Amino acid sequence: RSSPQMVAAVGALFARPSAFADDAIPMPEVRAAARPDQLQITGDGTPVLRWRFLAGTGPSPWLARDEAEERITADVAAEIVRLLRGEARIDGRALRPNDFAVLTRSNRQA
Repeated sequence: RSSPQMVAAVGALFARPSAFADDAIPMPEVRAAARPDQLQITGDGTPVLRWRFLAGTGPSPWLARDEAEERITADVAAEIVRLLRGEARIDGRALRPNDFAVLTRSNRQA
């Protein structure tokens, strides 16, 4: 479930040439099923879409896969808790746990 505004933002981000590691990967046009006035998040004051970058903790700027997964998991969980405990609302009501979906690459990551 995404608002048309979110779908358009993600589409614009990935519709440019070389948006993916392989130019053969297409970005299909996608439309949201929700109306523009639905699925609106208010009361939080932070951007709905944010990029986060993790820097290595040692001499290398790169993270080991296990460390990256652990840190990303903790960050996502903390953000969900922050939103649930805060003033954010969706379509005028308080957020609930079932308002969140976390996409993972594998079942093991879930």
